[in-house]
Amino acid sequence: MTEVSQKLEGHVKAGFAGTDVLDPLFSYAEADDPEALKILTQEFDEVCRDLNRLRSQPLDPNYYSNLIALNTLLGEKPVHPLRNVVRLPPTGSLEDIREKVVADWDFPTNQGIARRRRISGLLVEGYGVDLVHRYNNPELAQSFVLAFEEVMFTRHAGMHLLSDCIEWMIEDKDKFSKEIKADLDILEQLPLTVSDQLQQMPEEKRLNMVESLFEDLNTLFLESGLTIINGEFRVKDLNKIWDKAGGLNRRRRFSPLGDILGVRFVLSANEVPAATEVIKSNWRIPPVLRNGTLTERVFSGAQQWNSRSDPSYRAQNINIIFQDDQGKYQIAEVQLLSPGQVKIAKKTRPKYLKKRGRN
Repeated sequence: MTEVSQKLEGHVKAGFAGTDVLDPLFSYAEADDPEALKILTQEFDEVCRDLNRLRSQPLDPNYYSNLIALNTLLGEKPVHPLRNVVRLPPTGSLEDIREKVVADWDFPTNQGIARRRRISGLLVEGYGVDLVHRYNNPELAQSFVLAFEEVMFTRHAGMHLLSDCIEWMIEDKDKFSKEIKADLDILEQLPLTVSDQLQQMPEEKRLNMVESLFEDLNTLFLESGLTIINGEFRVKDLNKIWDKAGGLNRRRRFSPLGDILGVRFVLSANEVPAATEVIKSNWRIPPVLRNGTLTERVFSGAQQWNSRSDPSYRAQNINIIFQDDQGKYQIAEVQLLSPGQVKIAKKTRPKYLKKRGRN
């Protein structure tokens, strides 16, 4: 760890230390999840840098209404990344944060909220308080939080920090811009757990659901001029569902399984990127997961046990959301491969499954 990273983590811990509520939180982070604070602070700074870049560009109010409002409040004043904040003169915000933890904020003491998620909330809310003190404007606290979440949601799908904050964003969805609120409306209606998914998708309906989804995508690809070499669909076996979910008692909030329903299309290698763009541009509901607006996970069984980074060893997986015949939102996985990737998958899949302890 670099000296700056050590100083940064020390600064964050010192800022939130000194209360019976928060000391155990950071003790947990050090003992049980030592990488948590490092990852969260790095992600925080990545969003801050992106937020500052966007501030100098024309912004679409349908996506960035809160960032536009923050710009109005800040003028030319910067939003410093955390790694720069540690070099700046203290503002007196730390005492204010400690007081809010005790008197105003509910989430730090809520034992029903995961500990890492509470740390993420403290980072984002605490930085807003620091801006209030740094620039002497009380409106900056909430304005920063909403703008930060706005940028994170639209541009940084997959972050741990976003996964931790998404439920709060859903609770505050009416405070966000038009397009983000529309996505949050959809995300709010997704099943929260594997149990919820299976209850909404009873066994006798799953096959009909995935077959209908396959036909819709097949038509979309053909109408877009793509040549489909092969296509298939499947429903994941119940034992495999619970195996992947971590067991019957594991609760997967904001992580419903994306591949209970799966469709696969084999296209020529040069048409796989085109098929991805067709889905992004034409699918009636924007392809989304609970942690962002578009998740394109690129992996294969070969990549997970083999260190090769050659793109030929990867398949393109996209999680999409669709409405079932009852109007409920469900999630499914679309896999796009070339014929060469299919051959690789057939060779490497057995070894991958064996390593994972699956048949």
